[in-house]
Amino acid sequence: MLLKRTSKADMSPLKKSVLQTGILLFWMIGIIFLFILGNLLLKINTYGFETGVKSTANTLEIFSKPVVSPLKWSSQQETGIHHLVVNMLVFYAVFTFGFWVRQYFKVAGVILLLVFFIASGIWYYVYFLSYAVI
Repeated sequence: MLLKRTSKADMSPLKKSVLQTGILLFWMIGIIFLFILGNLLLKINTYGFETGVKSTANTLEIFSKPVVSPLKWSSQQETGIHHLVVNMLVFYAVFTFGFWVRQYFKVAGVILLLVFFIASGIWYYVYFLSYAVI
């Protein structure tokens, strides 16, 4: 509802695209926070406070590793804040471009956004599996 109301405002297509990507990122962060909080409460309720906190910290570390890692697997797998910034800039630029294309070419933009979502999901999943195997 918020997305429809703000995107119908008289804005330039680029501003609308940036706003839509920001809202998408906001919802993704909110949902991830709720999942981690639910995991924490479930583990504490089931296994006790100490085990629940340790398990949730390990889960958070495993799931946040791809976000703060380099975008290529052949480099050293050291993580850092600069990788987080680069990953977020690439994510923001790619999805802003997808939303911008959707402003002009409805079907092509939706297909492009779908491809971006699938590609980022595959990247995250493959990185997560390679980290879990190592």
